[in-house]
Amino acid sequence: MYDLVSFGEVMLRLAAPGWQRLEQAVSLDIYVGGTELNVAIGAGRLGLRTAYVTRLTDNALGRMVRNKIREQGVDASRIVWTEQDRIGLYFTEAGTNPRGGDLIYDRADSAVSKIKPGEVDWGSIFRDARHYHVTGITAALSPDAAEVTRESMLAAKAAGLTVSFDVNYRAKLWTEAAAKACLEPLLKHVDILFTSVGEVKNVFGIAGRDAAETAARIEEAYGIPVIGLMQSTRHSVLRMAWRTIAYERGQVYEDIPIEIEIADRIGGGDAFAGGFLYAYLTKGGNVEEALSYGNATAALKYTNTGDFSWSTLAEVEGLIRGRGGLAMKR
Repeated sequence: MYDLVSFGEVMLRLAAPGWQRLEQAVSLDIYVGGTELNVAIGAGRLGLRTAYVTRLTDNALGRMVRNKIREQGVDASRIVWTEQDRIGLYFTEAGTNPRGGDLIYDRADSAVSKIKPGEVDWGSIFRDARHYHVTGITAALSPDAAEVTRESMLAAKAAGLTVSFDVNYRAKLWTEAAAKACLEPLLKHVDILFTSVGEVKNVFGIAGRDAAETAARIEEAYGIPVIGLMQSTRHSVLRMAWRTIAYERGQVYEDIPIEIEIADRIGGGDAFAGGFLYAYLTKGGNVEEALSYGNATAALKYTNTGDFSWSTLAEVEGLIRGRGGLAMKR
C-alpha cells in the first residue's frame, strides 16, 4: 500500500560548483531532481510509504535516476521505460548579492514529455493508495503530458484518493495565459492546493488584501478546501524568512516565520509539500500540524545542496519544538 503516489519528470541537474558561473566552470556537480519526486522523497524520509511514476529512457542516465529513487526508499517499480527519447537536463549557477542565480533548461523532447494517455495503469497504482500529488510543471511539458495529468487526477478521484496539486508556474515553460487555460479545469479535482500569493495572482488573477483573503477567494472560485499559500520574504540571495499560511474552509492557520541561511534555493517548496502531506496523512488531516511540519521541512531543506530534502523526522520535530540549533551534534 502507498500512502502517497506522485507523477512527473525527473531531470539531471548540472550545477556549477560553489559560486562559479556556468561559463567559467571546468566541472559540474550532478544531482537528480524533479519537483514531484522531491515531494515523494521528502514525505518518504519522514515516514510515508511513497511511489513515483515517470517515463524514463532505458540507458545509463535513466538507470542513474531509477537508482537514486530507490536509494531514497521510494518505490520505482511503476516507471514506464522506453528505448527512445532522452532524460531532461538543467544547468544552474548559484548567486550571491548583488548577482542572482541562473537556470538553463535542456529538456525538450524528454521521455516524460512524450508520454501518452493510457500508457500508465493508474487503476492498478491507485488500488491500494491513499493520496496523489502532481504539479503544473508536468502539464506544461506537452499537450500529451497535460492530458495524462488530467487522466491521472480523474483516476485518483475515482479510486477514492485525496489529491494535492502544486501550481509551480514556470515562465520558461509556458505563458501565464496558457497555464491558466490548462490548469483551471484541473482544480475542481483538487483537495489540497499549494501555491504562492504572487503565483495565484499572475496565473489565475486572484488577489486579496492579504494572504488569508487570497486563500478565501481561491476557495470561493474553485471550491478547494485546503490551501497552503507561500509568502516568504527574501532579504538577499542567501537569506530569507520562510512563511506559509494554511487555510481550511474559512479557518486560517499561521506559523512563526523561520529565518534561513540558504545553501541551495531549489526544492524548498517541494519540501514544504512533502512535510505538509506527511503530517496531514499521519495526523488525521490536522491542517495546523501539517503547516508546522511543512514549514520546518522546507526550512531545513534550504540548508543542504541538491534538490532533495535530507531531513529526518527527528530534525523536523526538533525545529518545530524550537530545539533546532547552532550547536554541533556530538
